[in-house]
Amino acid sequence: MSTPHSADVRALFGKLERELIVRARLLVAGTRRREGTSQAEDLVQETLAKLLEAYGAASLVERSHANVFALAYRTMKNLVIDESRRKRAILAPGAKDGDDEAPAHDAPDPRPLADTLLGGASRTARVQAALAALKPDERRFLLDIMEHDSVPAAQERCGWPPASPYYVFKKLLKQLRDALGSEVGHDLAEV
Repeated sequence: MSTPHSADVRALFGKLERELIVRARLLVAGTRRREGTSQAEDLVQETLAKLLEAYGAASLVERSHANVFALAYRTMKNLVIDESRRKRAILAPGAKDGDDEAPAHDAPDPRPLADTLLGGASRTARVQAALAALKPDERRFLLDIMEHDSVPAAQERCGWPPASPYYVFKKLLKQLRDALGSEVGHDLAEV
């Protein structure tokens, strides 16, 4: 085995670096990290260092470029997977990889507070009362829309003429919004 020239090693690593940086950015973006492109460049540098450490310069220069690239990409991908597993080990059980702020030891109690439960029960009672105040055919129309997510289909199932089901739908939502008061979000207010 001959000793590789430093120019050959530099050329190989320069070409690998240019090819890997694009793929590293995709891998970094796929893991929803927030650090940006410097993270991708660090990943490429770490990959090349691991490759050099594992195979040696002479072995890498003697291999085909496609083989070296495949080794480098697999190494880079494994580094991303390992980091993700390390992160997941310290995160709360239900947390995702992008949730850096929620380590397992500081995870909040997922159960709702008592006032939230009482507010939900009160809101449910008001919605039921508002629905009960509607005419039976209007209530059936609104519930059909909520169940099947289609105004024209609800209109057809209720046997209404094709005049203006969207007008009726808006009117019914306004009645519900008025019955619920100010706690209704912007979603119903804009309908």
